[in-house]
Amino acid sequence: MEITVSHEQARVPVTVLHVKGNVTGNTYQQFEETARDAIKGGAQYVLIDMTDVGYISSAGLRSLQYLLSLLPRPPASTQDAEKKGAARPIRKSPYLKLLNPSLRVLQPLQLVGFDAFFEIYDDYRQAIDSF
Repeated sequence: MEITVSHEQARVPVTVLHVKGNVTGNTYQQFEETARDAIKGGAQYVLIDMTDVGYISSAGLRSLQYLLSLLPRPPASTQDAEKKGAARPIRKSPYLKLLNPSLRVLQPLQLVGFDAFFEIYDDYRQAIDSF
């Protein structure tokens, strides 16, 4: 797996993690470490470019959940929870977003319900401008 980090300026500074390779039990630690280092280094808004990720395993899904835990939780109102019938409000993170997940990445995200927590984009500029 190869991960490069770049920076873009939107309304806020955005850190982009360009991931190449599968996120599996053999590579998730590198993925987590790179993202954690960026966040500890001051990144508050992160876009994960998954254009070149062919597959994500359960370890990779846990890594995404872990990264969400490192960033602030989005504010949610009681009305949001009531509308969705949820005991606790669910809001997509304004701090961590995904770009171009393949079908083999998107399907597991949807299967476990993680798509409820991430804004997912297929256009780089739209993803950056969404921050």
